[in-house]
Amino acid sequence: MPNQDHLAIVKEGAAAIQAWRKQRPGERLDLREADLQRAELRGANLRGANLTGANLSHGVLFETVFANTNLTAVRGLETCRHNVSDHRGSNSQVIDFERVASCPIFMVKIENSEKSNT
Repeated sequence: MPNQDHLAIVKEGAAAIQAWRKQRPGERLDLREADLQRAELRGANLRGANLTGANLSHGVLFETVFANTNLTAVRGLETCRHNVSDHRGSNSQVIDFERVASCPIFMVKIENSEKSNT
């Protein structure tokens, strides 16, 4: 079950997440099993978040940061809206989301994210 305060912040969008991060440097978002269906995550910094078992169905993932994020058993990636151009920063590693849920996500900034196929 997700931290309800964290979930409320994420549902507010990227600006709310950025403000929360400034107030709590080093704290990680706990979004385990969160219902983020249709969430507007454009430009959201989810670095270090625990998204284990979260539902991202029909979410918007343009330039969403998933660095060091636990994506184990995330659901709905195949339905997310995203760009189709490949964007890789110098320290970025694009994850093969086909192995996750057959959803090729590009333009999503992903660096050293954790993912297991369990």
